This record gives sequence, structure tokens and C-alpha cells, in this order.
Amino acid sequence: PMLEVGGKPILERIMCNLIEGGISRFFFATNYLREKIEDYFGDGQKWGVNIQYLRETKRMGTGGALSLLPYIPAHPFLVMNGDILTTFNATHLLDFHEMCRSIATLGIVRHCYQNPYGVIRHEGSTLVGIDEKPIESCFINAGIYVVEPRLLEAVPHNVFIDMPTLLLQAKDRGEFVSVCPICESWIDIGRGADYNAAQQLV
Repeated sequence: PMLEVGGKPILERIMCNLIEGGISRFFFATNYLREKIEDYFGDGQKWGVNIQYLRETKRMGTGGALSLLPYIPAHPFLVMNGDILTTFNATHLLDFHEMCRSIATLGIVRHCYQNPYGVIRHEGSTLVGIDEKPIESCFINAGIYVVEPRLLEAVPHNVFIDMPTLLLQAKDRGEFVSVCPICESWIDIGRGADYNAAQQLV
């Protein structure tokens, strides 16, 4: 989250995008090198917002960190990974969630990739065709969620749980979980190539 893209930490870019969407209260779940984040952002006064910290004493996952919230919010709230560079519209996602009336909405993005091999199409033992290095696509988890406060009732305390597991558990209980495509720019800073792409995008 503190890697710089275009001279600013990724986390600051995430926060500033959300501030533009009208969000003014933030909770940062911190663990590894938390002092670097807390020293940089402080209480948020520099940006005109309120920042509080959910200090993990062990790795708890994005879902597990929600058990550290000091209170249950009165309204749906956003949960985001701290290492994605995106210009998504928070207002649109929140409006979509409200329209769906689901317990949570998962932001998704289309991911395209080129298969490096010739893909065989066949019927039994009969060759139908060969697609050389086709470009394929699928929707993937964007690491952006809108959550209803009542979902917090199912978050175990002091236990590791990630958001996908939390949402799948809600689905298994019969809850409705919606998905919303993120159409704006989105890069997950997970590999060197992605980080370089983010620098070029900015």
C-alpha cells in the first residue's frame, strides 16, 4: 500500500479517489510495518477526513479485520484492498448495491489473457479445429466490496478470514450476494509487471 505510483503511495491514491466520491471516514486495517502507514496518514486531518486504525496483532485477512471495527456502522460501507490502483466510482457502486438489496456486493473486473498454446477443439477423437494462442476473458474479484452492517454478525473474532470466504458463507446461508462490474481503470499491484503498468497509467 505504501509503494509509490506517480510520486504518491497507492493507498493515498485509493483514499483520494474515495474522497472525491464523498467518503470522509476511513478505517485502515494495519499489521506489517503499520508505523509507516500511521506516520504518513496520521488522523487524516491533512486530507480533511477522519482516519482510524484497526491494528491486527496477527494476520486476520480482509474479512477478519472487520471484527476490529469499534462499532457497527449504521449504513452499508465499502471494504477495499490497499494495493489496487483504480478510478472506480464509489457512488455508482453504492447505488448499485442499494438497488440490488443484497447483503454484500462484490466488484468484479474483466480480465483478458492470451493462452500461450494452440487450443484444441474436438468431438470425441475427432479434431474440429485449432485456435492458436486465443485471447480469453473472464470476470475476476476486484478486491472492492459493499457490505451491509448485518454481515458483521457473521465475522468471527480473532480469526483469519478473507472476504471471498465471508461472502461465500453468506451465500451458503441463503443470503443474496450481488456482483457489479467495475468499468473504470483497475490494476492489482501484485507483480512487478503490474507495478510498472500502474506507473505508466498514472
